[in-house]
Amino acid sequence: MRTSEIRAPLPPPVAPARGPALRKLRAIAVPAQLVLAVCLISGVPVPDTVLLGGKLLLLVLLGAEAYVWLRLRRLGLSWRQALAQLVPERVARYVAHEARIMASLVRWAARRPHGVGEADAVFPHARDQAA
Repeated sequence: MRTSEIRAPLPPPVAPARGPALRKLRAIAVPAQLVLAVCLISGVPVPDTVLLGGKLLLLVLLGAEAYVWLRLRRLGLSWRQALAQLVPERVARYVAHEARIMASLVRWAARRPHGVGEADAVFPHARDQAA
């Protein structure tokens, strides 16, 4: 094999930067949703058209994020890499932590401890620690 036939490996695909439209949409939609949530929680009467506008704004934002995620996937990024491009690491870690907490609550309510199968025996030790 000649040295001219040896090719260098291709660099990984470069993810496109988020466009200004998506940044502006985030800058509008996120604070608007927070204000709307505070108003609804505090009992302030909100007109139906404002609620509808907030829902539409959220749908447009989610659609834009999904579109960018699909573009990243078409460039060859894995779903984790594409998600890492869109969501800051701290936010992703927080959401994963909350999901694990919710799964733990569901297992607790269903009385299914983590890692215990049907045939496994569970030996409670709480009575030994009671006063």
